[in-house]
Amino acid sequence: MTSLSSVSTFLDLLRWRAQEKPDHATYLYLEDGEHREVPLTNHELDIKARAIAAKLQSLVKSGDRALLLFPAGLSYLTAFYGCMYAGVVAVPAYPPNRASLQKNLPRLMSIIEDAQASVVLCNTDIHGMAASLFENQYGGGPHFIPTDQLSDEWAYDWTEPHVKADDIAFLQYTSGSTGQPKGVILNHHNILDNSERISRRFGIHANSVVVSWLPPYHDMGLIGGLLQPLYSGIRVILMSPFSFLRKPMRWLRTISQYGATCSGGPNFAYELCLQKATEKDLAMLDLSSWESAFNGAEPISSQTLDRFADAFSICGFQRDALYPVYGMAEATLMVTGGDPEDSHAAVPFDEEKLEEHRAIRCDRVNGHRTLVGCGHALEEHVLEVVDPQSEAPCPNGNIGEIWVSGPSIAQGYFNQEALTERVFGAELGAYPGRKFLRTGDLGFLFEDQLYVTGRLKDLIIIRGRNYYPHDLERTVEYCHPAIRPGCAAAFSIEVDREEQLVLVQEIQRKCDPAELPRVIEHIRRTISEQFEVRTYAIALIRQGTIPKTSSGKIRRSFTRHLFLEDKLEVIGKDVLQSDEVSHGYAECEELAAKLRDELDPIVRRAQLIRIVTEILRAQPGLGKAKITPHTSLSTLGIDSVMATEMANQIENFLNVDLQVVMLLEGPKVADIAEEIQNLKWPPDGGMMNAHQDAPDRYASLFARKERGTRRRLRQRALS
Repeated sequence: MTSLSSVSTFLDLLRWRAQEKPDHATYLYLEDGEHREVPLTNHELDIKARAIAAKLQSLVKSGDRALLLFPAGLSYLTAFYGCMYAGVVAVPAYPPNRASLQKNLPRLMSIIEDAQASVVLCNTDIHGMAASLFENQYGGGPHFIPTDQLSDEWAYDWTEPHVKADDIAFLQYTSGSTGQPKGVILNHHNILDNSERISRRFGIHANSVVVSWLPPYHDMGLIGGLLQPLYSGIRVILMSPFSFLRKPMRWLRTISQYGATCSGGPNFAYELCLQKATEKDLAMLDLSSWESAFNGAEPISSQTLDRFADAFSICGFQRDALYPVYGMAEATLMVTGGDPEDSHAAVPFDEEKLEEHRAIRCDRVNGHRTLVGCGHALEEHVLEVVDPQSEAPCPNGNIGEIWVSGPSIAQGYFNQEALTERVFGAELGAYPGRKFLRTGDLGFLFEDQLYVTGRLKDLIIIRGRNYYPHDLERTVEYCHPAIRPGCAAAFSIEVDREEQLVLVQEIQRKCDPAELPRVIEHIRRTISEQFEVRTYAIALIRQGTIPKTSSGKIRRSFTRHLFLEDKLEVIGKDVLQSDEVSHGYAECEELAAKLRDELDPIVRRAQLIRIVTEILRAQPGLGKAKITPHTSLSTLGIDSVMATEMANQIENFLNVDLQVVMLLEGPKVADIAEEIQNLKWPPDGGMMNAHQDAPDRYASLFARKERGTRRRLRQRALS
């Protein structure tokens, strides 16, 4: 191979890059999200990928599937390429953590069974906590390979497989669903084609530098953050998603430090930066190098774009760098985007006409909704907006389902022929012989721009993660005896430029009204524990009043309409008040100052409980919540963003680095205080601080949790 044009697979690509520029560090990982740099050269990646591939070749054959379970980092990257080097189909998945391992097992097992994966690539830590649980709970499971225990000597045993452009490269499982996982089939031609289109649309050049904190398990983080830099021969600076969530300004500081030209994420990431930026941050940042600030994966807010451009203009950020995009895993990644020289379009449309599925431009006065254009279709691709009923193309300005066809479109869903034909096999008379992907998204075309207006399907997207309504509804069915199974509707609404989760649930007639607050508490806790997402509003309604079709299916869209119009027969309701003004952390500062001189452990614990309570009350929607020492975080609906904010404030006031995963398990306030006390004032009389090694400090906590998990498994086996 002598040029990029002669490459036909990503295996060819990495082999060529390793020969062409062996010492070029395509990947640089920031272990702590800031300073600890770990570079990986093309030559080193080639060696490690060959070693992992050789081990795989000793166990499985080409075309078999391998599940990848790694935290974000270079080990995940080498395992992904190791699969390609073996001709094995990689199946990326979100890794479990100790706090959520038990509840994640069914999701992981459903993916393993659907993909028919015979091997799991992971690190030693995940192997230690997951392998035995698979064995105990499912009576067996796939073969686990901890890749960090493999010597590079394995690379000499590697045999290059015969891999073709139309061979499957990996399966992209859509996030969210537990009951019916769908593995999108992407071959080497798909990802090479989409990588080329991305490179052109983003204006990638020899001096481009990418920064990515995006989860590498799904399309935007994997294709855009990991594969695209190797394709284009440029550099990418990586950090963990948790590093970003813990301190969002790390993202912008990294762009500033490395002179990055291309970086982005979902809309909520820009909002987090707006919330967290201080005057000191603004004074230190230089964002003048940022050429493509892409925004996608969830609804895009024109207000967010405007506020971000205004706030960071003082740092050299150029408004023209804002780059709204539209894409999905079924299209590899990118579907539409502007040309490099284009500015993004934000256009006001008549709100009433939009409800009638027509887009009429209007002045910026009352009754308008400003929508953000996402550019136009990629080269060699066709995009049409189609009437979902007649399946005929809509005139420009009419809202319909977005259909797309072209070389980046995936091959279908793994082992699901009927679903593949229904979703990927649509046809239009104007394009004989072409197959179209039905995206399930609604939108319209206006002045050569695609505007996305919503979902035809019921998928809920919150902070870039997908949640399936039937999963949420089914999960709460038996969390309280007053709940009527099969009579719930989960959907999302927009609140303060963010999508928020709402659940409407029918209640048994015989339920005591005094019990309704407990029902709401059980629902909120169950959803938080199972999905790590906050339920913004819960509405309990009278038996027999939830809207259904004549065949008995829940009418979620109509239920959402009734909820917004306040026309449901509600008997109990709880809404997190987004407009509450937080009293801030003033009392925490005072309590923390007193704590420094306190010697009595009982008084310390009481003060720690007060500090944790005040930190909780400062979180959005919790200012008026009833919080006692026995209140669990799961009943308050704490999500990952709130948990990271809590951990930040605990570190800020108490100099204790409490792991976010511990908070996501939903402990009681008193338990959090006890854990802080044990960390700050350990029984041996020493004092720990936020800079000590986290794994050692949490070994006893995790050991207790693991013993509890094993005990529950034994009890279940005996029952």
